[in-house]
Amino acid sequence: MKVEVVDARADRPAVRALTVPAGTRAGEVLELCEWLAPVRRGDGCGLAVFGEAVPAEYELQEGDRLEVCPPLRMSPMEARRRRAAAQQAKASSKPQ
Repeated sequence: MKVEVVDARADRPAVRALTVPAGTRAGEVLELCEWLAPVRRGDGCGLAVFGEAVPAEYELQEGDRLEVCPPLRMSPMEARRRRAAAQQAKASSKPQ
């Protein structure tokens, strides 16, 4: 079956089309792609299929687009807290 693998960690995403046997799991595809070696070492990257997070055990389907996503720099909740604090500080410093 044909799948597409996208390395979204770089400034310019790398895309490769692969033909893999039916039943291939997302983690197994990473082992087939030498250009994805850092992911195999466990650098905190995530996997997604068409933008939905999947585990390495996810069984790929014909036409899936497997995306290797960069690790988060901070949790989404922490990012929201920081934005809210910055907006609050900005609002309180405006002259009335």
